[in-house]
Amino acid sequence: RVSTDDGCDSNIVFNVTIQPAPVPNFSGPSTVCHSKSYDYSTTATTGHGYRWFATGGVIIGSDSSASVKVLWGSPGNSQLTLVETNLNGCDSLITQNILVRPSPITIISGVDEVCEFSTHSYSVSPQADYTYQWFVTGGTIVGSSTQSQVTISWGTAQTAEVRIRVVSGLGCDSTMALPVNINLRPTPEIDGKSFACVNVPS
Repeated sequence: RVSTDDGCDSNIVFNVTIQPAPVPNFSGPSTVCHSKSYDYSTTATTGHGYRWFATGGVIIGSDSSASVKVLWGSPGNSQLTLVETNLNGCDSLITQNILVRPSPITIISGVDEVCEFSTHSYSVSPQADYTYQWFVTGGTIVGSSTQSQVTISWGTAQTAEVRIRVVSGLGCDSTMALPVNINLRPTPEIDGKSFACVNVPS
């Protein structure tokens, strides 16, 4: 309503349509492991736009579709945010807290230069709540393959490998491999006559 000094006035009505904002939501794990990638997604709506933001992680590939892959970084508290925009230009966001758990650090102890058909032991530092699984190429595991130590009988000369997968009590895993060079054994030869006479030096 507008009024002048001489008492005249007039009104104008301007109608405003309040458009609904989208209600974003997405699915995916909220507890993850360090240096592992995970998928997150929302139900796609035709004509809607999407934008993802990761705090404490790196988005792999597109950040503007209905799904996203995130590689999570250092252990601790992180966040994933989705901003959804509808056809009317209205937008809303949702943020989910992400707990990043540490992955086990694994170092294999043992020799990496061996002779063919020899037997050697390899180990990692044992942890009470860890599980272990050993794998080998170019040799055979002797005894258990699910302890912190393993015994391997190596085969013929070749480039081989011993590998272990370790899973922590929190469910995070890591894999470590140790290349092993299997060397040929020498083949001894004796030079000389294959016969001799009694009481005659050869």
